[in-house]
Amino acid sequence: MTVANYLLRNTFEKGANGAGFLSVGSEFDGDQLGVTDPGGTMTYDNTQSAVGSQSLRLNATTNCYLKWLDEDLGRIGGSYVGGLSTSYTRMYLRLPALPSSTRRIMQVNDSAGTQCAAIEVLTSGVIRVKNVANTLDLTSIALNANEWVRLELKVVHGAAGNAELRVYQGANVNGTTPDDTQTTATTADYGLDANEWRIGSTASIVQDGHLDDIAISDVDWCGPASPGMLLDRWVGNVTATSFSVNTNTIGIATGRIGYSVNSDYSAP
Repeated sequence: MTVANYLLRNTFEKGANGAGFLSVGSEFDGDQLGVTDPGGTMTYDNTQSAVGSQSLRLNATTNCYLKWLDEDLGRIGGSYVGGLSTSYTRMYLRLPALPSSTRRIMQVNDSAGTQCAAIEVLTSGVIRVKNVANTLDLTSIALNANEWVRLELKVVHGAAGNAELRVYQGANVNGTTPDDTQTTATTADYGLDANEWRIGSTASIVQDGHLDDIAISDVDWCGPASPGMLLDRWVGNVTATSFSVNTNTIGIATGRIGYSVNSDYSAP
């Protein structure tokens, strides 16, 4: 069993190998994702995985990305969360080759769709983070082609905000000590609260590759992913109508135990 501070998570584990992501409800993999995939090019792939048995392939002939909105956060426990003043985002990424030009792979926006922060990969493999003004704030070590990398981004939103990027790669992709940690040297404008997350090929220049086990938190770093049963944090209070067990069976103040035949939950 995995206990985590995830607000949202998607594992890409339940779709059939080769099936298009649009044709399989993404809620079967965890929390439902919005999808921008005009060419229908995102498919489940069991030939590559960072966690579990498969991942999501971006055969990017067109701009395609996954998207969570702040209203998706409200589906956790039935409580509306709203924008995050501090956001933590995790993604696993594998590129078959280093890009021929700069590629944007993650973007965090405010409620108006204005960029708060973005992660880009340069032709050298170096990873960089930009702020609301699209100004470069920090760069990390280079990722390697044909190798999984785990990127974790913390953003403290606001006009005097900051960002921190942690990079885990190769044999350390599921480690707990980063291969590289970069923090903004000075405060910068990281926009309003986070209300939208775009992960994948998020700009007009497309990129092939694989994504695996993406997650968002407002409490702490997401950390390495683990397959199997997942006990998510519930945002909101447990009530008699939303949570019911036999007397003296369990005591809980804040949490959620869920069962679904279409996910990795196990019956309590």
